[in-house]
Amino acid sequence: MKEYFERMRGIAHQATEPIVKNYKGAKEQYDKHSKAAKDWWRDSPFISSITAVAVLLVIFLGVGVQLDILTPYSMGFAVLFAVLAWLGLVGLRKGLKDARTSVMEEIPRVKNWRNVALMLIIVSYLLGVVYLIERIPVPEKNLEIALFWVVFTLIAVGGLVQLLRIITDGDNTARDMAHVGVVFGALLVAWSLASISYSLVNKVTVSHTETESSLKTVVDNRKKAQGEYPGVTVAVALSGGGYRAATIHAGVLKALEGDAIPIHYLSTVSGGSIIGAYYALGHTPEKFIGLLGTKPGLANDLFHIWNVGTELVGPQSMRDSDTYADHFRRVYFGAHTLSDVTNPTLIVNATRYTDRSRFVFSPGRTLHIELANAVAASGAFPGAFEPKRVAVPMPDGRTDEFQEFIDGGVVENLGLEGLREYLKPPNSFKETDPKNTSGTCRAGLPDVLIVSDASKADKDPRVKSKELRLTLLKEASSTSYLALHQKLYRLFTNNKYEPNMELIPGAPSPQPFFQGYQHLFEANDEHECYLFTFVLDGTTKAESKYMKGTPADEVAKFDTLKELSGGEVAMGVTVGETIAKKYLPAIQCVLNKIKKSKHERIDDPNTIRQECSAEVRVEREETRSAYDGMITDAFAS
Repeated sequence: MKEYFERMRGIAHQATEPIVKNYKGAKEQYDKHSKAAKDWWRDSPFISSITAVAVLLVIFLGVGVQLDILTPYSMGFAVLFAVLAWLGLVGLRKGLKDARTSVMEEIPRVKNWRNVALMLIIVSYLLGVVYLIERIPVPEKNLEIALFWVVFTLIAVGGLVQLLRIITDGDNTARDMAHVGVVFGALLVAWSLASISYSLVNKVTVSHTETESSLKTVVDNRKKAQGEYPGVTVAVALSGGGYRAATIHAGVLKALEGDAIPIHYLSTVSGGSIIGAYYALGHTPEKFIGLLGTKPGLANDLFHIWNVGTELVGPQSMRDSDTYADHFRRVYFGAHTLSDVTNPTLIVNATRYTDRSRFVFSPGRTLHIELANAVAASGAFPGAFEPKRVAVPMPDGRTDEFQEFIDGGVVENLGLEGLREYLKPPNSFKETDPKNTSGTCRAGLPDVLIVSDASKADKDPRVKSKELRLTLLKEASSTSYLALHQKLYRLFTNNKYEPNMELIPGAPSPQPFFQGYQHLFEANDEHECYLFTFVLDGTTKAESKYMKGTPADEVAKFDTLKELSGGEVAMGVTVGETIAKKYLPAIQCVLNKIKKSKHERIDDPNTIRQECSAEVRVEREETRSAYDGMITDAFAS
């Protein structure tokens, strides 16, 4: 019997041995994979955090390249962020691996990571609440105000309680929050260090203001040019169009000043206000060209951690448009006000946000306003900047009232309407001399108007494919925008100018145009004083043949809000100079004709138009520009 049982046990052992071996092997495999899964789960926050940092850097660099806003400071921020995030995440990972039991309680340094993360997350939440409080429209009635704050407080407190419950719900959640805190902390530290270094360097190196004596010399030279044409008055209008417009206008002013064309009035909009105010302060176009080509750092100012922080959670009076003004103050204008502008008379056009009406910063009751604030108001493009708040004197002259302004180009981008309103006196010349017995025009009225139009080139209206509704909506606003321009051009040129008019080959130029002031001012005077108008726009179809071989097409595509490279600035200047030189002989012809008439009333302006239109250059002189090398660099980049 005993032998029988031994034999049966042997048979059973032989039968179960493979099963036991397979079980042990399966268990070993299970334990192995389970350990690997636990290790992966423990490392998953580290892997996801590293991935998040990489994604953030790719997005940052991609946007920077697309908008061309990468600078040594932004690149330094990217490098610092990557290094600090890597070091922090590696340190946190090592602390978690050393843990034996509850990872968030047993290892002090891991617990510290958790506490820092909690603090950062809670502070971020509270800052978000403050941001909403500053920007949510609050009801005006007392009962509605009380109900609003009760509901808002309940939501804010409830959100904070829910947030605390989530981030303290066990080790896994706390570990995830610790990784988020490390990434967020590295971001803040890198951003702070890059911003501080930018501030320190610019405090030492940025000094673009010329001496008062050099400014006086430039102004004296301009007065001398005006003395060459006694009794003749010239106005120049500089359109909006961002930095693209500023570079083109710099070329136009350089050409006009090079031929000693006197400028008495300068009406500017948006991008034209930057160069216009800088020029009117007494600086030369060459000085502006050199300064703009260095990329003075608007992007750095806008993304400075202090400026972003005060704009996000500061009072409503702190806006990115104030940073815009601070940039102009630091780089271009210092603390100069409109009272420091003497020659030419500066007219800065903006749009009053409350009623969308034209507002003009000019000599008079706005003399004490800083140029930086006026130019920022003129260029506060909606969507890119918030409305600019400026303290404007009230009609009584004793009190100031804060008003909000947006880009002057929103209502009219040429500067013509503002110039017209400024020149239109409270009592027209016909009322001081109803019958115009003197036979002369009112002193101060321009005889010649030069319009430098650097607006964006029109889109081809032919629809080749289905377009997004947002694109069509944008085109709808552009249509009304262009319609107003055409109306103003018809008014100032006696219905003779169209931006895309086709010129007959070999026919004389239609410029200059002329218009009577009685039509401009809607005055019923039997006598007329005339305004001769030149329109300079090298991007139109009418000028395409003359501008062939210049970078006009490339310049028309420049982004309005992007600071330009040195080569791009040179391209814009070349376009401005080229189109101005086409009409310089005709401009001088008109000035000499009016000078010869001793500024008496002109009976036949058409004779002057016909004689001077023959002076307009038909073919461009092939002269090598001083900026050719810079233009080559721009094309290469």
